[in-house]
Amino acid sequence: NDLQKICSRIVLLFSKEIAYRVYDEFDITEIEYQKNGDLMVCAQIPVDTWLTGYLLSFGAQVEVIEPKYLKGILAEQAQEIYKKNKP
Repeated sequence: NDLQKICSRIVLLFSKEIAYRVYDEFDITEIEYQKNGDLMVCAQIPVDTWLTGYLLSFGAQVEVIEPKYLKGILAEQAQEIYKKNKP
């Protein structure tokens, strides 16, 4: 199906400080509670500019676990933001 072609399996690790937002924005079946209170999310999401902007909205409170290439895209975007806004 076409939806499966454009969606990728995304694994994200969120810090416990923003658990409220994770529970608001992801389905409970996609969230796995970690022993330290952090939250692991596994979801099918299209990898596009919306996703990178969305992930950047979490700042340092999110880590991309999979796919590895998304981690690189996010880092590049953060670097560009830093370059444009550094004092």
